[in-house]
Amino acid sequence: NFRTVVPLPAVNQVMTICKILEGILPKESVRGAPAPDKKLLEYHFVFACVWAFGGCMLVDKVTDYRTQFSKWWVSEWKNVAFPEKGLVFDYYVDEAQCLMVPWDDKVPKFSYSQDAAGSGSMFVPTVEMTRLTYFLDSLVANRHYVMFVGNTGTGKTAIMMNKLRNMDPENMAYTVINMNSFSDAPSLQVMMEQPLEKKSGVRYGPPGSRRLVYFIDDMNMPFVDKYDTQSAIELARQMVDYRGWYDKVKILLKEIMNCQYVACMNPTAGSFNITPRMQRHFVTFAVQMPSPEIVRSIYLQIMDGHLSTGGFDAEVVRLSGKLVDAAIELHRLVMNNFLPSAVKFHYQFNLREMSNIIG
Repeated sequence: NFRTVVPLPAVNQVMTICKILEGILPKESVRGAPAPDKKLLEYHFVFACVWAFGGCMLVDKVTDYRTQFSKWWVSEWKNVAFPEKGLVFDYYVDEAQCLMVPWDDKVPKFSYSQDAAGSGSMFVPTVEMTRLTYFLDSLVANRHYVMFVGNTGTGKTAIMMNKLRNMDPENMAYTVINMNSFSDAPSLQVMMEQPLEKKSGVRYGPPGSRRLVYFIDDMNMPFVDKYDTQSAIELARQMVDYRGWYDKVKILLKEIMNCQYVACMNPTAGSFNITPRMQRHFVTFAVQMPSPEIVRSIYLQIMDGHLSTGGFDAEVVRLSGKLVDAAIELHRLVMNNFLPSAVKFHYQFNLREMSNIIG
């Protein structure tokens, strides 16, 4: 009875297990080396299953399928023991100890930078960011397609952009494509061909020997035509299934090399879902709204960094906690009192408003 954040075929979830395992299992060792520990392999397999089947669970104001899945998993599968505190998603495999340990241990320390604050590119590490970046690092390196699905303001685009900016520029490049209701195949083809260069004959690819990552944001936004298709998504799918798209003048298939996709999607906007023929190619993760404790932690670190490096008096620096609490409480009151309606449909308040104040 579990519901995923978008409809996913069963074969997609099985493929996700294989793709996650590809990134965490040891590569083929030299001849004569000792065999890997079977207990550790079982821990890795359980970890991959938990995220393949449970990482895309729906969490809304009515039901929390993620928590339900965690309780069901712990009660049904007892070979690999999870700590009692929290959910099964709060732990990863420590290979040295062969134990499930909390993700909190892997969260990097935040350091405030005035330059990053001024440019709006500041990023505060959280447990959710650490988990999703871990999977991004593994899957993108193995040339798999990744999709984050979540409501507006969950930080899915920020997490994806943080990963893309930190890639090795000598080996990797990226280009961002923002979809909207006017996006169609001809306009998308022009945008996707801009960063490519001709290699030989009908072969095209990114400059040099680099690998190009297309980041498609709001992938489900293109208009659905009378044939119940979205032409922009069908064109993007051609690159996955047929390794290219057609030159509409010469009527020849352009072979696209060394390119892959990552994507983000809001399941409450646009066409809500995309065609299963495209969805099946993506390892899909649901991105949840951060808890109130995490929200306070994020903005408190930013406020502390700003006040302590901005030359403020000690009395003002001590007020950072109260300032953050007041801003969060005001934001909560605005969200609960200014509700969206047919006329005031733009009353959609999320963490972006908080970031405009403290950021």
